[in-house]
Amino acid sequence: MYDLIPMNMAEVAEKLQWYQGAGESKSESSVIQDSVLAISQFHLDEALEGPYWTAKWQVANYEIAVLSSDEVICVIKTPSDTFEANFRDNANKLIDYLRQQVTELVKNH
Repeated sequence: MYDLIPMNMAEVAEKLQWYQGAGESKSESSVIQDSVLAISQFHLDEALEGPYWTAKWQVANYEIAVLSSDEVICVIKTPSDTFEANFRDNANKLIDYLRQQVTELVKNH
C-alpha cells in the first residue's frame, strides 16, 4: 500500500496514479476525502501522543466526528463549502484549520 497522505493537489494526482497503476478504482474526490480524514487523524494522534481518539466522517465531506471508543466527543465542521472544496482551493489553509480545531479540542477535554 502506498502510504503517502496527500497534502496538496499534486500529491493527490500522484496517489491517484498509484491507485490506477495498482488496478484500483479511486476517484480524485475519494482520495481527497481520505486525505482529509488521515490528516485529521494525524493531528489527533500527535496532540494526544497516541491513537486514543478516532476521526470519522459524520456527514461525508461536511462534518468529521471525533470519537473516543464509540462516543462522539466533538464534530469538526467544514469552514466553508465542503472539505474537498477547501482542500482544492487551499490545502495548506485547510490543514492549518484542522490542526487548530484539534488543538482546541484536546485543550478543552
